[in-house]
Amino acid sequence: MTQYNTPPGIPVPIPAPARPASSGLAIGAMICGLIGLCFFPLSLVGLVLGIIALAKRKHPDEPGKGFAITGVVTGGLGVLLMPVLLISILLPSLNRAREAANRIKCSSNMRQVVLALKMYANMEPGAKYPPDLATLARAGDLDPDTYTCPSTNDTAAPGTSANATTWASQIKTGNGFCSYIYVPGLTDNANADMVLLYEPLTDHDGDGVNFAFVDGHVDWIPNPQAAKAINELQAGVNPPRALISR
Repeated sequence: MTQYNTPPGIPVPIPAPARPASSGLAIGAMICGLIGLCFFPLSLVGLVLGIIALAKRKHPDEPGKGFAITGVVTGGLGVLLMPVLLISILLPSLNRAREAANRIKCSSNMRQVVLALKMYANMEPGAKYPPDLATLARAGDLDPDTYTCPSTNDTAAPGTSANATTWASQIKTGNGFCSYIYVPGLTDNANADMVLLYEPLTDHDGDGVNFAFVDGHVDWIPNPQAAKAINELQAGVNPPRALISR
């Protein structure tokens, strides 16, 4: 067999080593991290894959480092943004649920106040209600917190014998505060449809207010019907036509 030898002095070419392909983990990390900016659950996947890809690198010049870093950065950003997005989605629902609970609490408080007014009237000649809620509060039959609605703003409530603030405990002195607007001058023999208590329009984000009637029931009336009824009450019309016609 004929053999061919390389002539002396001529170097034999050595083929360059094949460049290793980029890590699949690094590429996957980058893809998941980028998609995770729109679909947040994939952010965590991109972050984890990127960290693993960087940890498995054997040589500093091994390709795929940029992909892995991109996955870590975008994945981490998505993970940080996820709670913010969840809070922005859930917060309105939580606020609505809290406000619904406040309406129920206010309604319950007003029923208790009306019951206390009736007990007061039963001991008075002509079944007269007290001239104001401070007189009732001084009797101490109700917990001071009963006179305060959780949704009450710290602003003056028109027509009240005491302004609405958070210091409910002071109402026992007659110098305290109350969330509810009392309609004085009625007796326990009045028309059952006549309003005895109502809330200021500033409560409950202006969506409406609770009205308590002489017979003891409490109704939630939305705006603008509630505003019309309050205007009539302040003009001396009781029961308000706006509530009778509903």
